[in-house]
Amino acid sequence: MAEARRARADSEVHDSRGDRTRRQIKAAIARLLSKRDVAEITLSDICKATRLTTGAVYFHFSGKDDAVEEMVIDEVQGIYAALLQGPPDPDFETCVRRLIAACAQYELANGRRSRAIQQVINARPRAYAAWLAAREPVVAQLTACATAGSRAAS
Repeated sequence: MAEARRARADSEVHDSRGDRTRRQIKAAIARLLSKRDVAEITLSDICKATRLTTGAVYFHFSGKDDAVEEMVIDEVQGIYAALLQGPPDPDFETCVRRLIAACAQYELANGRRSRAIQQVINARPRAYAAWLAAREPVVAQLTACATAGSRAAS
């Protein structure tokens, strides 16, 4: 019993109420982006979806664009982290096929949201920099597969 309380207290230290609220706001934005374009989403829509006041959203973010940008950065980091999971592929072709399949699967499941993510990446320098940083390990993995494949062919 005491261990459970201690574990819960430890997780609360690492996951404050503010962190949960920020995640709640970003999750609501992700759901909204699955239905509408970025420009169509208002701060009022976010407040309704989260049942938070405008002031609460402004407490955590400087505005709608800041919240959307942070959601996009989190989403991009998650997408690329998922691409890196699993054992390394034995050859370049398998590696590329796996990456294409994962990207196609994400696009099918999140078509409208993925277009919104691209819009934000193209419009916001911080989101663009996060996208470049998140994709770097995947590019390195592809390069390593290609290099290994060309050595094996020699």
